[in-house]
Amino acid sequence: TESAWDLVSAAPKFYPLPDMAAAKSFTELVFWQQAQNLAVEVFSLCQQGNLTEDYSIADQFRKTALSISSYIAEGFSYGQQLDFLTHLRHARAAAAQLQNQVYLYRATGYLSSDQAENLLRSIAQLDERLNGTLHYIENQGQAPKP
Repeated sequence: TESAWDLVSAAPKFYPLPDMAAAKSFTELVFWQQAQNLAVEVFSLCQQGNLTEDYSIADQFRKTALSISSYIAEGFSYGQQLDFLTHLRHARAAAAQLQNQVYLYRATGYLSSDQAENLLRSIAQLDERLNGTLHYIENQGQAPKP
């Protein structure tokens, strides 16, 4: 059977996917790197402003951000297409959960508008890459229709 890495390595050059066939570690995947950067940004924000005053809110925020890259790493480690796809879907769901938290924390004053907009932009970019990767693998190399 074809692995997820075989399918993605055949992606057309215009399609914004990492060359997973060449990746020896999840750390080489662009979307894992994006997820890590996002988690670092969230962890940093939890050490400032109103988030320092509410441990449970900050803790949930950090856990959600961390779960995105963790799902990607776990899925990659299985080396099987179905497992990888399942974990990419979990990563997308965690990104949606993080997006929801950003909206709520902005509305309640835990995040400034600028902080929220920066996070929402990063989440959207990560989600676009995850969604593109999922679509590509699920359609066995067929680029999405415009």
